[in-house]
Amino acid sequence: MDSLQCEYDDCVVLVRSLRNWIDRHWPIDRARVKAEMGQLIDMVERAGPRDAMFHGRLDAARSLIVLGRLSDALDCVDTLLPVVQQGERSPRRWPIAARRWRP
Repeated sequence: MDSLQCEYDDCVVLVRSLRNWIDRHWPIDRARVKAEMGQLIDMVERAGPRDAMFHGRLDAARSLIVLGRLSDALDCVDTLLPVVQQGERSPRRWPIAARRWRP
């Protein structure tokens, strides 16, 4: 199985489990849930395209985590998963920073 497909599948499973975790345990284990969501966003960032809009939405999700709006942050990440799945079919592009570099 392709590594990008594995990353996408892992992200989908993590979104579902975090949504269930928030519904049941949110007030109790706040730090752990926030840490898991940060890891999820990092995973989506690695698997997703090198696109400024995509990364802007991930930054918005990170801000929502800081504000304690975890359900909204999960919704934001969940809407990006189809983009990640599409990206596994297209070739990898250079990172955003590399495109801006000029000698």
